[in-house]
Amino acid sequence: MIEVNGRQYHLKFNLGRLKLVENALKRPIITIYTEHSGAFSISEMETIFRICLKEDGADTFCSNKQASEIFQAALKTENGYLNVNNEIARQLNEDCPFLFPNTSSVSNTSEPEE
Repeated sequence: MIEVNGRQYHLKFNLGRLKLVENALKRPIITIYTEHSGAFSISEMETIFRICLKEDGADTFCSNKQASEIFQAALKTENGYLNVNNEIARQLNEDCPFLFPNTSSVSNTSEPEE
C-alpha cells in the first residue's frame, strides 16, 4: 500500500493490466524483474503506477496524471525508491503468482484474471 497526502493507494495487477504494462515498456515485465533482481527503473515504476494504481475502495484505476503525481510524491518520501520498488514487487507476486512458479503454491490451479 502507498499512502500520499493521507490517502491510501494500491497497485492492482491482472492479465489485462500486465499486457498494458508490457506494451508500454516494450518488454515482458518478468524479464525486467529478473534481469535486474527485482529492481525497476524510475521510468518503469512510473509506467506501472500509471497503468495499475487504484485508490483504496475505488472501482476504477487512477488517471495517468493522478498516478504520476502520486508516484512522484511517493518517490520523494524517505526511502521512497526502495519502498515503491518493494511495493511493486510485493503486489506483483501477490496478484500474479503464475509469473513466479518457484514461489507460488503447487496447489494453486486458478487461471490468471483477464
